[in-house]
Amino acid sequence: MKSFILTHCLLTLMAVVTACQKIDTTWADSPSPEDEGKTITVDQCEKCLVVTEQYKDRVAVLDVNSQKFIWEWTPQTSNVPSSHWSWFRLIDEAKPVYSNQYILLTATSGGVALVRIADKKAVWYSYSDGKPHSAEILPDGNVVVANATGLTLTFFSVDTLQTGTTAKKRYYHLGEGHNAVWDKKRNVLWTTSHDALK
Repeated sequence: MKSFILTHCLLTLMAVVTACQKIDTTWADSPSPEDEGKTITVDQCEKCLVVTEQYKDRVAVLDVNSQKFIWEWTPQTSNVPSSHWSWFRLIDEAKPVYSNQYILLTATSGGVALVRIADKKAVWYSYSDGKPHSAEILPDGNVVVANATGLTLTFFSVDTLQTGTTAKKRYYHLGEGHNAVWDKKRNVLWTTSHDALK
């Protein structure tokens, strides 16, 4: 994939579609018969848009050139056990990581996951108290989550053998976190709290 446009959508997909220059909303999630054989993969996509759709509790990748969805993830179609599907209601952030081979996502209902695009497997996932709004991969491969309530940043030790409720975590007091971004140049984590950048 040559470029990946990342968007953080808190609105329904219809709002995203309207914002994306009146993309035809009649297309389906699977290719029509006349498009069979023309479908591209995420790896082939030259200009993609990653969106969260809270109505369907999914993350989707839209090929901007064809204006078609070319990939989607829901907990129901992955390896997440049904007892944890409710953690992934109201997915609010999704960003490509690890050379655009994975998606890191958060959901307001508590879920955080690292999903491999190739097979849609959640290679690691857990639950973060306090309405997660953003997540970031740290240089050591662990994950930090900014929570809108609960007044914390949650730091997860990422171990693919410890997912769900067994994932190890610790907390840092923050107060209404909404963003988490690792600054490689300065070697620091940026986050926001209320009206402050920290």
